[in-house]
Formats: sequence, C-alpha cells, structure tokens
Amino acid sequence: MRRLLIVQRNELLRRALGRYFSLHFDQAYIAANPIEAEGYLQGVEHAISDLICGQSFGEHWPLGSELIMRWRSMCPTLERVVLVTGHEHVPSDVPGVDAVCRKPIEPTALYPLLMIPAGSLGKALGVNH
Repeated sequence: MRRLLIVQRNELLRRALGRYFSLHFDQAYIAANPIEAEGYLQGVEHAISDLICGQSFGEHWPLGSELIMRWRSMCPTLERVVLVTGHEHVPSDVPGVDAVCRKPIEPTALYPLLMIPAGSLGKALGVNH
C-alpha cells in the first residue's frame, strides 16, 4: 500500500498536491508543519511510504533538509523523499533525500519521481546517499 505525506507550509500548494496525489496513492495525507508531519510519521497506522517535504516552514522551524534523516529513522516504512524548495542554494545531495525540486513546480512533474521503484530513484537521478 502506498501512502504519501505532503509537508508544505504554502496552503495552496499543499492542497493542490494533496488533491492530485490522492488520485495516485492509496492514501495522501497533508501537514502544514513539522509537528503535524511527525504525528503521521510516528503513527504505525499510517505507514508512510513516500514524502514530499517543503524546505522552509518559517523562522521558528528547522529546514526540511534538517528534518529528513530524523524522519527516516522515525518512520521505517519511508521509501522515497522529495524535497521541494523555493530556495536558490540547496545542495542536490541532501542526506536522506532522493530528489530536490525547485518551486514553482507542477504536481505532474513530481509524479514520475514518486513512481520510480524504491531504491532506484537516486540512481535514476544520479544522486548518492
């Protein structure tokens, strides 16, 4: 069963991604910030397999790229992680992240990244972990 968690501060993007990916995943959950995200990632009933994460959640929150490794250890079912950012200076080799995409982005551009078999995404994109 494929379960996607979308963690995105931008409400319009969060809703658009949620609507689009609810058609392609068994479950699509949305979270506006890291605390909401951790509620899904810690819940064994959710068993998140895929994650689309924003980079910036505001000045009082850690960056998405700083959270990914902790979230991977918290959620052993997590297979694919895509970081979506509007920041100009984000390295492409963020630990625990399979792909980094720049905003603005269409949901259809993210779809192929999430459909590549788990473990193959980094190879397909030339990313090393």
